[in-house]
Amino acid sequence: MQEMEKEEGTVKPPQITELFQRLASVCKSKTIEFFAEEDEYEQIPAMGDDDFDSKEELITDQKVVVIKPDHLRDPSEMPQIGTSPNLDSFLSCIFANIAAFESAYLQLQTAHTPFDVENVKAADRSAIAQLRKLSEVKHSYRTCSELPSLNWLLEAQVEERQSMLRTYEMTVNRLQSEIDRMDSEASVLKAHKEKLIRRNSVLTKRLEELNFRRASLSLSVFDSALREAIRLSHSFTKVLIDYMKHKRWDLDSAADSLHPGIDYAKKGHNRYAFLSYVCLEMFRGFDDESFSELNVSSFEEKDHLKRFISCSSIDALEVLRREEEGGFSKFCRKKYLQLVHPKMELSFLGNTEQRDVIANYSCSSWPLTNPLLVSFVKMAHAIWLLHILASAFESALGIFQVKRGARFSMVFMENVVRKSVVADSGDAGSAPIVGFTVVPGFRIGKTVIQCQVYLDGMRCIE
Repeated sequence: MQEMEKEEGTVKPPQITELFQRLASVCKSKTIEFFAEEDEYEQIPAMGDDDFDSKEELITDQKVVVIKPDHLRDPSEMPQIGTSPNLDSFLSCIFANIAAFESAYLQLQTAHTPFDVENVKAADRSAIAQLRKLSEVKHSYRTCSELPSLNWLLEAQVEERQSMLRTYEMTVNRLQSEIDRMDSEASVLKAHKEKLIRRNSVLTKRLEELNFRRASLSLSVFDSALREAIRLSHSFTKVLIDYMKHKRWDLDSAADSLHPGIDYAKKGHNRYAFLSYVCLEMFRGFDDESFSELNVSSFEEKDHLKRFISCSSIDALEVLRREEEGGFSKFCRKKYLQLVHPKMELSFLGNTEQRDVIANYSCSSWPLTNPLLVSFVKMAHAIWLLHILASAFESALGIFQVKRGARFSMVFMENVVRKSVVADSGDAGSAPIVGFTVVPGFRIGKTVIQCQVYLDGMRCIE
């Protein structure tokens, strides 16, 4: 190229582009451009004879280029393929719009509970604005419009964080509102509970007074308590007979040993003989003040009724646990040892351990899972309460039973088998004969409560 220029006889000034290419190829540098002042011109340093023909030639009114050598770069700082700042801006903007829309939608939901018109309108406008921004971003991406990469990226990230903060704030506010509402409801329920407790206390006192008035010393109350005691005596007798059947006892022979020579009206009526044995044994000594193992003579009428009412509303087993060494436990011990014979218990249970525990230990050690003992305790509880109630009467209390062979009297007796008639014996109009007393009768002052008897030689009506 220099030879061609010498042959032509003229030296062309080098062009800026050509000069830049030659210097860049030699120095492998990067450039920083600036404009020189009009009054200060700088010569281009000499690069050797191979580069320029004349060292004195100046370049005037031209852009001056200063060449600086490259420094070694860290490979991690090199630009990566596919990481465009413009694409990052688009993605950050999309994420920010989505987060902002989520926040606006949550605000819209919150404004509905409770419904607030102004909040609903504001949330609706915010949601529409975010959708509009998202549409603008989509349009920019489709038209390949450029976004300010750095500023846009930072603004999008800030907007995304702000939307997330608003979402969290609304969530916290909603949860706090729920907590406040539940606290308010709890306060109302607590106040209502206290009101119900006070009301219940008042009603309990009124009920006790009402029960006390109902349990005034009337024969109807005593008769009801007596019928309950008889019902539980039937239940215990049934359990006793089941044990006998399980151990293959001869029930006819056992009944005949209690009341021999009875002409029963129907097969199976021998159960009344066992009921008679139970009732007469349990009610024996009922007219004695010490029957219930309590000093009833020291009680006033009001005390008797209160004790009767309070113990009637509690289960028999619970009363036994509460009065571990009280009158009821002593009464149960005494009556069980009288009623259940050692040979009978040995036959039923195979040993007499239960009897020994009841005789020598407190009721907390009694085997209250045994059906025979549980049924006995319930029956004993009803009879024990009946004696407490009877002790409240000012009139003298008496108990009676009818001997075998006595004539039946409807004034003092009740036929335990209602569906029965006198058998044809040849004597017209002859009165039935008592076989044995099943349940004893009671005298309270001038009033008589009939005893229940089983009549001999009767026939059942089908």
